[in-house]
Amino acid sequence: MTCFALGLLSKEIAVVLPALLLIYEGLLRQKDVIARPRAAAARYLPFVAAGLIYLGVRRLLLGQATVSVVLSGVDPMSGGGRGLLPNLFTQAKVLFLYLRLIVAPFGQSIDHDVAISSSPFEPASAAALVGIAVIAAFAWKARRRMPLVSFGLAWFGIALLPTSLIPLNVVANEHRLYLPSIGLVIAVCGFVAYAWPSWELLPALARRSALGLAIVGLSAATLARNEVWKTELGLWTDTVAKDPGSHRAHLNLGNLLATRGDIEAAAEHYREALAIWPSYRPAHINLGEALLRLGAKREDLSMLEESEHHLRIVLHERPDIVLARLKLAQVYGARNQITADPAELDEEHRQLEEALSYDPTYWGTHQALAEYYEHKGDPDEAARHYRKIALLQPSATWALLRSADCWVQAGSSNEAIRDLNQLLIADPFNADAHKRLAAIYRSASKPDLATRHERMANQLLGSPGR
Repeated sequence: MTCFALGLLSKEIAVVLPALLLIYEGLLRQKDVIARPRAAAARYLPFVAAGLIYLGVRRLLLGQATVSVVLSGVDPMSGGGRGLLPNLFTQAKVLFLYLRLIVAPFGQSIDHDVAISSSPFEPASAAALVGIAVIAAFAWKARRRMPLVSFGLAWFGIALLPTSLIPLNVVANEHRLYLPSIGLVIAVCGFVAYAWPSWELLPALARRSALGLAIVGLSAATLARNEVWKTELGLWTDTVAKDPGSHRAHLNLGNLLATRGDIEAAAEHYREALAIWPSYRPAHINLGEALLRLGAKREDLSMLEESEHHLRIVLHERPDIVLARLKLAQVYGARNQITADPAELDEEHRQLEEALSYDPTYWGTHQALAEYYEHKGDPDEAARHYRKIALLQPSATWALLRSADCWVQAGSSNEAIRDLNQLLIADPFNADAHKRLAAIYRSASKPDLATRHERMANQLLGSPGR
């Protein structure tokens, strides 16, 4: 019971244990259950109670016992966008993908491309549902002659039930096989034990050779898969090659290429993601940013126009997505750099203010506004936004350095001193703050204070001679 409780706290899938115990009692300890039903109930019911308590506490703390399900209006490739029945029809196909991966582990992928089935009459779903019915009928028929086989098959199905019934964001995920695969091992062992007299008819060399080939083949496959997992680039390149219809795989590979500076290649993968799912917001935002970076670098107005197009698609549906609005503001800023059109600068400011109205606490918007005002030549407003960053993010000491520089530029030395002293309270060993205070005091004809901060800055920099 303690292990069950710890299992529930570490992974929700442990909640299937009472169902597995029930199948175990019914198939492998049937005579004992019939002879002593009260003892069987005493063994079994505490696990059921623990599972129900877990679901109740989860609902109390999280507001729901399982993940929420939204029936419409969301990307059906995400869990919240699939209804229970479409998810069930889709997972019927996934079950046979899992079986194939266990029996013949080739084509492994971090994100399998599985089409969503909206009807049980779609050929693949219909075939999968018939296949499940055949397996269930076999397990039922074999329950007396091969109880281990029936138990193992039941284990496999029950362990997959939570992810089959509840729509999750990833349709098929290989790590979901960890617990169910134990059931298949039990089923195989039960079948081998049942058929052992027939196996003994085979020459010993043939049996050993078959086992050896299986071990060598699986070991080679493991080594090959380890090579794929060595780097993020290798992993996502492999995923896109095996599942080119996965919009998430294209997005993640594009993000990785963007961080490595290959913006053009990243943009192509974002386009591929949008070709697969045209309303995929992350791809629109990231493609907008990629085109923004390329257009600003090349001074290409057509790229900036395309960037604006993708960002406005996102904002049309969700005007409160601050990141997209900030990128759109950058598009107008980049256009102003090329055309020197003041109207572009005004639109940049309007987008930044609108972003701020949706989320006044996001420090990134304040940074963008501060840089906008610096570019426009308004150091007072720039300093106020830099100071706001420091209030929202106390660890962002760099913002107080920038605000002090802006205050000095605006001729407000007292405000600069205030911000630098605030910085030194948080970071007493900040040499840049001491250097700035020394310069301010020197210009204010306060040599004693200037000298003190100069000495402190030199000590911190380890250069007393400077």
